[in-house]
Amino acid sequence: MKVTERRARRWALVSTAVLAGTADCVRHTPSLGGSALLHVQPETVQVDVPVHMWVSGLAPGQHATVAAILRFDSTQVLSAQAVFRADERGRIDLTRQAPDSGTYAGVDAMGLIWSAMPKSLNARQDGQALPYFTPPGPATFGLELIVDGKTVDRALFTQRFMPDGARRIAVRDSGLVGTLILPAGAKRPPIVIVLTGSEGGLESAEIRAMPLAAHGFATLALAYFRADNLPDQLVEIPLEYFERAIRWLRRRSDVDGERLALLGVSRGGELALLLAANMSNVRAVVAYSPINVVNYGIPRGPQPQLQPRRATWTYRGTPLPFYAGELPAPDDALETIPVERIRGPVLVIAGGDDRLTPSSVAMAEAIMRRLTRHRHPYGDSAVTYPKAGHSIALPYLPVAPRLPRGGTPAAIADADRDSWSRVLRFLTEALRTPTRRPPNDR
Repeated sequence: MKVTERRARRWALVSTAVLAGTADCVRHTPSLGGSALLHVQPETVQVDVPVHMWVSGLAPGQHATVAAILRFDSTQVLSAQAVFRADERGRIDLTRQAPDSGTYAGVDAMGLIWSAMPKSLNARQDGQALPYFTPPGPATFGLELIVDGKTVDRALFTQRFMPDGARRIAVRDSGLVGTLILPAGAKRPPIVIVLTGSEGGLESAEIRAMPLAAHGFATLALAYFRADNLPDQLVEIPLEYFERAIRWLRRRSDVDGERLALLGVSRGGELALLLAANMSNVRAVVAYSPINVVNYGIPRGPQPQLQPRRATWTYRGTPLPFYAGELPAPDDALETIPVERIRGPVLVIAGGDDRLTPSSVAMAEAIMRRLTRHRHPYGDSAVTYPKAGHSIALPYLPVAPRLPRGGTPAAIADADRDSWSRVLRFLTEALRTPTRRPPNDR
């Protein structure tokens, strides 16, 4: 079943990208027949936290199917299922058992979630009246236990991007368009600015910014085109806009503007590297699938590749020179971003099966070569995933919307999990204490 272009764009927000729920009880619908029950705990979680799903009341060795549905609109869902054999106690535990067959293989507590694929299913047919998922709003999954072809029990669980107790502040000051998220209970936490890629807007940046707040970071999801009164295309974006955002954060008393990092995705990764190379108050950079040179802009309209090439960025009214050749650029290209000027560590993440930017890994390696060649005195690293694609995102998000950008389902899910844990460790360490400048750092 093909997803329409509009739906695909909407789902892409989830991928580019993604609660401290601690419910002690399990809520499920009354058993629809027999003694078999489907359990999920907790029933509301932060999006990057796995849940525990299990089945009780089966006969030893009995087969049962566990299915998951996430409703997108009145006719479209993402759906997954897996067939299991009950153990000697008549139980199935998804955290310990691999399915005999299904949409995923191997032991994976959240396999039913990331492996969900598009399917047509009228809302009147799913039997659970599931709310529509509109990111970055909560995602409520309907779970079903099917035995001998009959649904015998149902349960629900919800993933939330926005952490409990966090404050969400719409930012429209000083010409900025963004969302500031302050973690609950934190006193002047470090701040991470999240920059989206070529899709523009604010939602995909919010999807990554919100979960970071659950780990003690204040975040600013910052739009820079295709939002409010900002430019409508990725062409000639003034870098002064981002300087203004940093000054705005440093004036605030509720965040620690001295402990500031940038996290960018795709063209946002290029932007994060470029900004950090030219702004001394950036302490760390995370760049997903970045370009290592200043690339040209993306105009709106039909066949943008046939339009005259224009600069992506400007500074003080002057367009920045851009690389117009085939990627990856040679190491000595004049438009290469001088990443050695970044006054903090750099973490680069890339997929080896990137179909949007096929040279993604090569450019990540070029970034690391330049840092090494200039003896960059910080803990830099590049992490690549050979079978993942362009859109490495948060763990436990469905991978189906990202498959056109490369990668296999299992490899994308693995990259999501591993990279996210690395990002959290990297930011925690980089923003923990004031930076010690090496003696030759001026």
